[in-house]
Amino acid sequence: ATLRVEFLIPSGGKTTKIFTEQPLGVVFRSRLPIEVQSVVPGSPAAQLGLKSGWKLWSINGKLVTGRKLSETHAMFVNAVAQLHQYMLVREAPLDAIAVEKLSTKLKMLNGIQVMSLLKQHGFHAHSTLFWVDNVERPKLQFEVHGHRKMGRPRLHTWYYIVGTVITGDASSTRRWAVERRLAHMRALLHDPIKQELGNKYNHHF
Repeated sequence: ATLRVEFLIPSGGKTTKIFTEQPLGVVFRSRLPIEVQSVVPGSPAAQLGLKSGWKLWSINGKLVTGRKLSETHAMFVNAVAQLHQYMLVREAPLDAIAVEKLSTKLKMLNGIQVMSLLKQHGFHAHSTLFWVDNVERPKLQFEVHGHRKMGRPRLHTWYYIVGTVITGDASSTRRWAVERRLAHMRALLHDPIKQELGNKYNHHF
């Protein structure tokens, strides 16, 4: 599913943006004409280049001019609901640049808590080591969707990472997005996986 949104931009022209994921990462003003108030850094809206002040013109080809605010809101919500949803979207934790600080802030989950969280999203594990019998193992993947430099007084590169877990039969997909430094990815993702796999690490990687 996709969401096609057309905006009237300050120059007087129009531009169309196509969303494939939610949350969009855009905040609209609650008054007519409806316009973009702010955009969440690193979000799908930011990646598509949305700007404050853009006025909403149409939603999936349906004009919003002449409609009541409540009607447009309901139409927009219904359209967004059709998109794939991120389980979580978090901006760069600028107060936890160091690996140690981020590790403390995240409060690592234990195995039982991970199982409970996965179950909420339709992924059932028999134990912390095995999935439910007769069910194909889900697929876990990570992708880097760009980066940006932030921080004071020193700039650091933050990577926008999208994680996806897909059921074995591809009937369900859940996504989440976070911003992390390379040091975070190495210490909190790569190193634990390497330790867990032991001698099998070189076989897989």
